[in-house]
Amino acid sequence: MRRSGVGGTPRAALVPARLLALALVLALGLGGLAACTGQDEAEGPDTPTSPPSASVEEGETLRARPVRTTVEVGTVVGALPFDRRRQVAASVGRAADAWIDGAFVQRRYPRPGSRQAFQGAFSSFTRSTARQAAADRRLTTAAAVSARVDDLVAVRRRVLVDVLSVKRVPRAATARVGLVYATDGRVRDRFLVQARLAMTHDAREGWQVVAYDVTQARGAAAAPRAGGQKSGQQDKQKKQKAGQKTKQKAKRRTGASR
Repeated sequence: MRRSGVGGTPRAALVPARLLALALVLALGLGGLAACTGQDEAEGPDTPTSPPSASVEEGETLRARPVRTTVEVGTVVGALPFDRRRQVAASVGRAADAWIDGAFVQRRYPRPGSRQAFQGAFSSFTRSTARQAAADRRLTTAAAVSARVDDLVAVRRRVLVDVLSVKRVPRAATARVGLVYATDGRVRDRFLVQARLAMTHDAREGWQVVAYDVTQARGAAAAPRAGGQKSGQQDKQKKQKAGQKTKQKAKRRTGASR
């Protein structure tokens, strides 16, 4: 199903009913698969932030520089040894990377935005979830612009992994993904992809995505911090002016009392 996020940001989300109870237990943001616009109440690192984004300058050629994914352990519910946490995060990170590579980075452009053109983008998804993600490919892949770009380069890749452990066995995880990619060609811009990939572990297949929530923002919309920084500076200036006025009034009163 498709939903609209804050400010009309396109969103693709799939929430299987069997995950709703798990979402309540985890308290890791899986409830955000329906609406993940707020901050998670978690003791681990913050959710992937939205790095500043600027358009690619006219005539600029993208330089393909390999960007490695930064994988971090987020919130862990239940007992799980420290070393095991890192192992789980690395495995979940690889599953998230398989999606990032297949849906965005490791593709030849230009290419049509068809389902067949992005075949294999969801190799780390369960079959049913992969079918739905393929239907949502204008949000879950670069299909919306793939026919109008000559190159696509990842600028930043980050995955924060939350884990549910039961009796020291990791049962479920949420990969919170932050990806920034830049394009060249008829479309020269930067895009911010934010996603939550809910995963469970299969003995044969490993970690697989069973639900997802994905948003994409382009250009200025990919830099929500900019407005916040501007408004913050304005608030600071207002406070400084108010403080100066208060001091001036205090001086006048002191002079009058004399």
